[in-house]
This record gives sequence, structure tokens and C-alpha cells, in this order.
Amino acid sequence: MTREVWAASWFFDGIVSHAGSSTIRVILRDKSPETRERVLAISADAGCTWEFSTPDFHFAVDVPKSVNYGSLRVILLQLISDGAIEVEEAFIAEHHGRQIDSWHRASSTPVARVVRVNRGRRDG
Repeated sequence: MTREVWAASWFFDGIVSHAGSSTIRVILRDKSPETRERVLAISADAGCTWEFSTPDFHFAVDVPKSVNYGSLRVILLQLISDGAIEVEEAFIAEHHGRQIDSWHRASSTPVARVVRVNRGRRDG
């Protein structure tokens, strides 16, 4: 990723190379401390890291190349179905996309309320 600094602000300029990670955004619909800790524990157990935005109920999750996103996504879909969270798949690396596709071929579970914004083209 390249960046520019202008008037003490950071601006995204583009991706130079991709390391194979995916990025999802999570919004806690259930803002209880228990739900927050549960989602963070699920992310940590999967090997992901996260960063909160200003409100502590919206955060970005980095899904490393080594994580099986298909398995993690099954858990996230259950939390969505329970009304606990919403998920935006901001960038899904190609190999994580294949994990999702193979899971969908083997399952009849709907993908309600998951927003896919961008799908990667490189595994990096």
C-alpha cells in the first residue's frame, strides 16, 4: 500500500502488493460487553487481529492468509443470524474466496446480511 500525507491527514493511494490477507468489518448490533468479548475471542482464536474505529462497536478484522476463512465465516454467519453482528467483507483475497465458494457448494445456509465489497485477484 502506498500513502500520501496532506495537511496532517492520511489518504489511501493504492495497493502495491497484496500479502494474501482479507479484511472484514464487523458492527456489533448487540453492544453488550459479552457479545463484544465473544466476537473478539472468536477472531483471536482464528488467528486474526482487529482495529476499532472511534465507536467501540465497529471494527476492522484482518484475516491472515493462514486462516481458513470458510470456517470462520460459518461462525460469523451464525452470529449474524442471531442478530448479534453485521459483517461487511471489505476485501476477500482470492484463496479465502475459494474457501467460501467451496463451503457454499456443500451447504444450503443463506448468506443474509453479509456484504461483499471487493474480491481479491492475487494471493500474494
